[in-house]
Amino acid sequence: MCKIMIAEDDPKIRNLFSKVLRSKGYDTVEAKDGEQAIKIYDDLLEKPDIVVVDFRMPKVNGLQVTKEILKRDPSTNILMITG
Repeated sequence: MCKIMIAEDDPKIRNLFSKVLRSKGYDTVEAKDGEQAIKIYDDLLEKPDIVVVDFRMPKVNGLQVTKEILKRDPSTNILMITG
């Protein structure tokens, strides 16, 4: 099963993404901001196949999250979104 991490500060959007992806059979992991996304990524034993990152987030923005995750694993697939 494909695991997708969703880093989005808007709970409505984050929940909608997660709900739709789960209904299609994907396993999802959610982060409410960039800081939490990096921590969750580091704590996961099984890394996500795809990380969906909102560009505009408080504390740590999506570009910073992307850079930090790619430092850890340059082969990570990242999809950056913005609203």
